[in-house]
Amino acid sequence: MAKPSEFDEHDNQSPPVNPETGAPMTPRERRTAVVKALAAVGRTLFPLREELDRILASGEEVDETLQDEIANVQAQYRRLEDELRGLMRPRVKDEWLYGGHRHGADDAHDHGHA
Repeated sequence: MAKPSEFDEHDNQSPPVNPETGAPMTPRERRTAVVKALAAVGRTLFPLREELDRILASGEEVDETLQDEIANVQAQYRRLEDELRGLMRPRVKDEWLYGGHRHGADDAHDHGHA
């Protein structure tokens, strides 16, 4: 029987490696690589969408292979967007950002606001 850890893709993946140096990628390099991949997928996706719009406007029948190709590229685009969002999030939960502070009228609650 399969173990739950086999299905957790984060445990089974090694960290991304810089193809030029062979060293693990820094967070900045990972973000750059994801943005470049997102741009490349976008250059594929948007002409496909324009072609689909042209076909729909002309009233022609939409080819199933075109629909499948668009669906696959859109899924890849969404995955890259999610990955980029994950890379942009702060790693440490900051109490100030998440409401872990209080405002009050007395000096004990003053954060130095003017």
